[in-house]
Amino acid sequence: MECPRCRHPLVPQQKFCSECGLPVSGQGAAAELEGAGNGNASRLAKALADYGRFVRMSLTAPAAFSAGLGARESRHGWITALLSCLFMANLFYYTAGNAFAAFLGLFDFAPYRYGFRYGFVHFYVRPFVWLAVLHGITAGAVYAASRMMKAGLKFRDILARYGSLLAVPAALFGIASFLALIGVYRLAGIASMLGIAAWLAAAGYTVYGCGGGAERGGLDRLHGALAAFAIVGLAVYLLVNLLF
Repeated sequence: MECPRCRHPLVPQQKFCSECGLPVSGQGAAAELEGAGNGNASRLAKALADYGRFVRMSLTAPAAFSAGLGARESRHGWITALLSCLFMANLFYYTAGNAFAAFLGLFDFAPYRYGFRYGFVHFYVRPFVWLAVLHGITAGAVYAASRMMKAGLKFRDILARYGSLLAVPAALFGIASFLALIGVYRLAGIASMLGIAAWLAAAGYTVYGCGGGAERGGLDRLHGALAAFAIVGLAVYLLVNLLF
C-alpha cells in the first residue's frame, strides 16, 4: 500500500501519510484518488489529441509541417515510424505468410497448427524488427548528412521530421495491408509500391529540408541526400553480411 499523492509506503490502519500528510482513509483519500484518475485521463486525452494533430498535419501538408518540427515532436516521430513498421509487417505476413501456409498445406504439414506458428515469427516478427532497425539506420544516416551539411540540427529534430514524413507511407502501407487481408493482392501491390516510393521520398526530403548546405560551407543538399542513401546502403550491406 502506498500514498496516492507522493507514493510513500504506508502501513495498515495508517490514517495520514507520514511524508506529505495526506489523509489516506475516508473522503480525503477518495478525493485524491479521484483527482489522480481524472488527471491521468486528461493527460492521456491530451496526448492522443496531440498525436492526432501531428498525423493530420503530416498527411495534409507533410512538407510544410515537417520543416517546422523540432525535438519536442520526436516522440510522435518514432511512434509513426513504429506504426509504419507494423503496417509493413502486416502486409508481408498477409502475403508471404499466407503463401507459406498454403505451401505447407500441399504437403499435409497442418499449416494452422505448425505453419502459422512458424510463419508468424518468420513473416511478421522478424520483418517488424528488421524494418525498425532500418528506420533507425535511416534516421542516423539523415542526421549524419545534416552534420555534413552544417544544418545545426539535433538527432531528435531529425527524428521528428523524418517521422512526420513517414505518415504518408505508413498510411499507404496500412491500406495495402488491409487490401492484402481481404485478398485484393493487385491493389495491395500498387499501394505497397507507392508506399515504398513515399518512404524513399521521405528520407530524401528530410535531408533536403534540413537547411544548411553550400551556403553555410557544408555539403550541398543534393549531395547530402545521396550521402544519406549511401550510408543506409552500406550499413544494410554490412549488417546483412554480419548476420548471414
